[in-house]
Amino acid sequence: MIRFLLPTVALLAACDARPAREASPDQGVAANPAEHVRTEPGASAQASMRFAASRAAADAGEFATSFQVLAQRDIVARIEIALPDLASEGQSEGQSEGQSDVHFLHFELLNPDGVMHSSKWLAISSASDAPASIRHPLFDRELPVQRVESVQGLARLYMKIPVAGTNFTRYRLEGQFSAALYLGTSDPQLLFSEPLVMQL
Repeated sequence: MIRFLLPTVALLAACDARPAREASPDQGVAANPAEHVRTEPGASAQASMRFAASRAAADAGEFATSFQVLAQRDIVARIEIALPDLASEGQSEGQSEGQSDVHFLHFELLNPDGVMHSSKWLAISSASDAPASIRHPLFDRELPVQRVESVQGLARLYMKIPVAGTNFTRYRLEGQFSAALYLGTSDPQLLFSEPLVMQL
């Protein structure tokens, strides 16, 4: 059973429509709404995801739950995860001792019909000796690992969600999307699930 966790981030790019759970590390993202608080059974009460129009807006605490498709270049997601939750993951199969502090997060955005709109993988770690990159255990692709600092006991990271130049603007997509964040790979744990509203 493969699972990785801790704060350091790795992104992989873009894809606009694939069934959930089949996303490769190359899929892109586009998401929305503001804060989270685990709205589905099994979601972690120690994780949150909030959305803002820019990094500056996120730093200023200016979060939103809906966005204008044609007015946004990107949406910035601020993710916070309790470090104890990450630490509980332990070392995964195939992981060397030096890599056991690296964990995978998977962001998924489903369209209003429940079909995968986009997806992104992140590799995170709070360990000072974390490797610069790590191979994804399911897709055999190298992901960069980003160091994540603890903020009041939470691992905080930011993720950019492209809007301009994607299917959002190409096809004028609107409606209530669903944003979800998972921890782990082969047996992922749902950390966050929240509706996301895109408007024209």
